[in-house]
Amino acid sequence: KNVCEVIKFLGEIGCDFNTRYEKGNTALHFAATLESESDKVIKILIKNGAYVNTMNNYLQTPLFASVKSNNILAASSLLDFNADIYSRDINGLTAFDLIRDVEEWTKSDCFNKDQKLILKTFEYKQTRTLIRKISHKIKTDFSSKALLNKRKYTLSSYLNNNYMVPSISITPRAIRT
Repeated sequence: KNVCEVIKFLGEIGCDFNTRYEKGNTALHFAATLESESDKVIKILIKNGAYVNTMNNYLQTPLFASVKSNNILAASSLLDFNADIYSRDINGLTAFDLIRDVEEWTKSDCFNKDQKLILKTFEYKQTRTLIRKISHKIKTDFSSKALLNKRKYTLSSYLNNNYMVPSISITPRAIRT
């Protein structure tokens, strides 16, 4: 039978679609990773009481599951049902922080204009964060080198002032024949 028909039937007989399974995932988390008809399954689950922003043990909503499986259609469907784009997992990341190729997502026909704007905003945020990390790394490296040179100079001055350090001249050895 068709997956959608089975889920509709389960909804009719009162199945609880918010039951938690392994790692706290619900039916909606699993539906967000389906390769086909995920949008239809998501719609049926939500209309039958599944919570769109339910979180698993890692504080990840079904939107995270769709992004991690690169399921653009499922993500779009979840956004249509007001999935929380600002929800953060245990690592402090949002679902959109995990998108591998934002350009692919924004070029997709699955998202409406507002959703594409939100995706672009997250893309700019990722770019800004990357630039800040690089700038911090460069600043840290520069500061470390400057500090190392200062310590080297201080040690050299201390040794020269307090100890007789002979000046050693290193010359190459004669070549033996």
